[in-house]
Amino acid sequence: MPIWHGYCITLEIVDLTLKFLEQSKRAEQAGLEYLLEIGALVVQVSGLVHALQRERGISNLMLVTRSGHALQQRAQLCADTDASFAQLESILKNLPGLDEPGKDSARLYTVLAEALSGMECLPSVRSAVEAFTAEPEFVVTKFNASISQWLQVVFEAADTALYPAMAACLVALFNLMEGKEFAGQERAHGAYCLGRGRVTRVDGEKWTDLALRQEHAFQLFLKFAPKAVNVTWQQFIRQSCWQTIADMRRSAIESKEFGQLPDPAVWFQQTTVRIDGLRNLELALLLELEGSARQRMQVLLDNNSTGGFKGLSKPSIGTEFPVNYQHTLFNLVREQSVHIDTVSSQLTQARAALEERKWVDQAKAILIRTHQLAEPEAHRILAKSRHEGATILGGNCTPRTTITPPVESVRGRLKHRLKMGARHLKMSAIADAVLE
Repeated sequence: MPIWHGYCITLEIVDLTLKFLEQSKRAEQAGLEYLLEIGALVVQVSGLVHALQRERGISNLMLVTRSGHALQQRAQLCADTDASFAQLESILKNLPGLDEPGKDSARLYTVLAEALSGMECLPSVRSAVEAFTAEPEFVVTKFNASISQWLQVVFEAADTALYPAMAACLVALFNLMEGKEFAGQERAHGAYCLGRGRVTRVDGEKWTDLALRQEHAFQLFLKFAPKAVNVTWQQFIRQSCWQTIADMRRSAIESKEFGQLPDPAVWFQQTTVRIDGLRNLELALLLELEGSARQRMQVLLDNNSTGGFKGLSKPSIGTEFPVNYQHTLFNLVREQSVHIDTVSSQLTQARAALEERKWVDQAKAILIRTHQLAEPEAHRILAKSRHEGATILGGNCTPRTTITPPVESVRGRLKHRLKMGARHLKMSAIADAVLE
C-alpha cells in the first residue's frame, strides 16, 4: 500500500480527496455564475445612473436658463431614463440569484428595494420641472438621493463578490461611478451658480469640496482598476475638457461674488464631455468585469472536460496505484490550497476599501442624525482630521465654522456611540482621529 507523508493511502482516502477537490471547484463555479448574474445587474444599474445624471443635468440647466433648447433635450433624456429603468426591471424580474437561498446578499436585496422605492418621486419631480415650479436645488437634491441609492447597489454588489479579479473590478467601478456622480453634482452646482450670476463664499466651498471628493474617488478607482483601464484613464485626463473645467472652476470661485463669470452653457457643455468620457471608462470596466469571470469559468470548464484534475481519477479496486500517484494527488491538493489562499488574500485587499467606506459612512450617519447636518457638512467634519483628511477621506476640506457644532460635544457623543460593540472598534479610532 502506498505511503503518503507517513500515512497509508487507501481507496477511501483517495475517493474523499478527489470528492472534496471536485466540490471546491464546483463551489467556485457556482460563485462565478452568481457573480455573472450580479454583473448583468450592475451593467443595467450603471446605465440607469448615467441616464438619471443626464436628466438631472438638463433639468437643472433648463430651470436656471429657461432655455427652449434645454426643454427639447430634456424630453429625450427623460425617455432614455424610462428605457433604462425598464431594462433594469426586466433584469431584476429574471435574476436567478433572487430565488436561491444561502447567498450572502441580504443587504444587496435590501438596498435594491430602497433604490426602487426611491424612484417613486421621479414623476412628481418631473412635473414640477415642466411647470417651472421647482427650485433647481430641490430638483438636484431629489436626483442626488435616487442616484446615491443606486450607487449603494453597486457597493453592495462589490461586497458580495467572492472572486478577487471581479471584486477589484467592482470596487474600481463603484469608486469611478461615485467620482462621476460628484462630477455630475459639480456640473449642476456650477450651472446653478453661473446661471444666477454670482458665486458666494459658501458656493465656493461646496464647489471645492465636490472637486476634492472627485479626486479621492478617482484615486481609489485607479488603485483597483485593471492595467488596461488605467492606461485608458491616463489618455482620457489629457483631454482639454479637464483643464477647461479646472480653469472655469478657479475663475468662478475667485470671482468675489459679482466678478466676471464663465458662460454657464460652456460650463455645462465641457462638464458633459467629461462625464460622457467617464461613462466610456465605466463601460470598459464592465467589459473587464465580465471578461475576468468568463475567463476563470472557462478554466474550470476545461478542467472538467479533461477529467477534472489533469486526468487523475481514483484507481479501481484490485488495481495497483500508478507510479507517483500519491505525489500527483498531493500536488493537486497543494495547488488548490495555494489558489484558494491567493484568492482570499487578494479578496481581503479589495474588501478593505469597502470596509473603510462602511466605517466612514456609519460615522457620518451618526453626525447627521445627532446634529441634523446635511451630508456635505458631515463629510467636512470627518475630513478635518489630524492629517487634514488625507489618511481617512483623501481630502483637504475645511468645514464652515458657522455650521460646525462644538467639537467637544461631537467628540463625546460620537465616541460613545462608536464604541458600542466590538464591530465598532475601528470606527472609534476614526472618531479619535477626526475629532481631535
